[in-house]
Amino acid sequence: MFKLEIENQRIENPTWEQIVEAIQQLDGDKVTQISLHCVDVGAMFAGGGDKIEERRCLYIVEFFREPFDGTSLTLTNQNADPDEDIELTVQSTVLHPANLCVEYEDVIEAFEHFFEQKYPDEKMS
Repeated sequence: MFKLEIENQRIENPTWEQIVEAIQQLDGDKVTQISLHCVDVGAMFAGGGDKIEERRCLYIVEFFREPFDGTSLTLTNQNADPDEDIELTVQSTVLHPANLCVEYEDVIEAFEHFFEQKYPDEKMS
């Protein structure tokens, strides 16, 4: 069973279309974070959606296992410089290493894999 949270709104047993709509709402302003929780497995979070250089939006994607063991998996951007920082809003505006900031298509792939397989994509480390 999945639960989708968009800021303070909760949807029980969401469809894939509802998950995509939630991801599309991420804008770094009105909606800065969503999560998809799978009971007894864990939760995947996406945040950001801030426009960078007025041409693209970037996001942070993390997965936390259940029960929480103090660790997380993060989707990474292998083409980005880890020494460069990018400002994204996930509840508050913070600088994140560029290699942790991913494109929209990467967010969709990660959430789709989690929704279909009930475990995070191996691209997350």
